[in-house]
Amino acid sequence: MSKNTTVVDMRKFVEARNGEVFTSTRQVAEAFEKLHNHVIAKVRALECSAQFLTDNFSSVQFEHRGNTYEAFEMTKDGFMFLVMSFTGKKAAAIKEGYIAAFNWMAAQLGLSSKSLVAKAVSEALGAEGARTLSNVMRCRVAKLDAEHQRSATAKLASALHARFDVPRMELIPADKMDAACNFIASYAIEGEYIPRQSSLIPEKLGECERYLISADPKGNTQITPVPMGAFVLTRQEFMQSMLVDRDMPVSTAEMFQFVALATENLRIRSLSQARKVAA
Repeated sequence: MSKNTTVVDMRKFVEARNGEVFTSTRQVAEAFEKLHNHVIAKVRALECSAQFLTDNFSSVQFEHRGNTYEAFEMTKDGFMFLVMSFTGKKAAAIKEGYIAAFNWMAAQLGLSSKSLVAKAVSEALGAEGARTLSNVMRCRVAKLDAEHQRSATAKLASALHARFDVPRMELIPADKMDAACNFIASYAIEGEYIPRQSSLIPEKLGECERYLISADPKGNTQITPVPMGAFVLTRQEFMQSMLVDRDMPVSTAEMFQFVALATENLRIRSLSQARKVAA
């Protein structure tokens, strides 16, 4: 075995956030001088368990020249699994330097990489939970015109991060899944992104006409017609009307969407509880 391999200082490619040490596919691509889309393809082609993928890789987005692209952030274990196939003397030096950088950053935090992964797994939603919240956000802005959907989604995501004091949705505590969904559902974006149809409530209203009076972020009064399909219900009334009395006008497609989101919510809750019991 050769003893002449030079270890490369890779500390600039490793970051720490909220007690977590990680790198990204963009940084790996730069370090190993590979195209980013090739590294992304390798992540997607990894032959590992779904659990390992969830625990060690998180999907994120970044903007470049006005376009949005996908990238992945990964733990030390995820990095080691990904770069197993990167061979050659230069790659070996980079891998060794990368691992040393992970260990160095963990030492700065006073944590081992194993404890970092355990903390993230036991307390956070992870990639699956983040995808669920992304779907909820997508539904939330679906009725906006195409011009405003992207900006509304970005503003909503930013507000969600601020509400739970996290840089990414994956790091929202698993036991806050319901609160996160409720926050998205109740976040007022209409006043900012949908023009008012009228500044005054008509003196004479039809039998089913309703209006919502609210304030936009600047404190200006907003008067918005309430759609016929909107309801003000308690949780129990909602379940009773939708699932028992069946007097809520819901389409089959909407019912399937509701069931899919509810099933995913239960799955994430179950995983969270199992992790807490195992911890």
